[in-house]
Amino acid sequence: MASLTRRDLFAKTLTTFFRDGVTVEPPAMGMSFWLRVAGSIDLDAWSERCLRKGLAFTKGREYAFDGASVQTIRFGFASHREQELLEIVQRMAQALLKVLQRIFHQPLDHFMPMPSFQSALAIVEPNDGYCGAKHRTDSMRPSDEQ
Repeated sequence: MASLTRRDLFAKTLTTFFRDGVTVEPPAMGMSFWLRVAGSIDLDAWSERCLRKGLAFTKGREYAFDGASVQTIRFGFASHREQELLEIVQRMAQALLKVLQRIFHQPLDHFMPMPSFQSALAIVEPNDGYCGAKHRTDSMRPSDEQ
């Protein structure tokens, strides 16, 4: 089985983690994804939580001529290794989970299960050895309370 491209890996991982909350359309060309985000998700809060985890994305309104709120984000993927892309999506999901917990005032672990780094690799490309990753490094592990 052929390995996925970084673009396809990122798309499949985003789809796996976010399900219906984010619409993923891989770019035909280019180095960034545009992700359409469900209207119920507060992009400002999600962006702030992602920044606490060392991630930054550009909200769609930054590209709107009138500054109107647009439920999209732009995220570059081309400069990241495959292993980093998996970690990025996991951190984005953890940040979103924190935002949703604030809205609903209760733990939502049952709502959005957080696959481990190991299971993310298995979900994306089972039995392929993709990324050559076997263990998650401590330098990639976000703190629990970020």
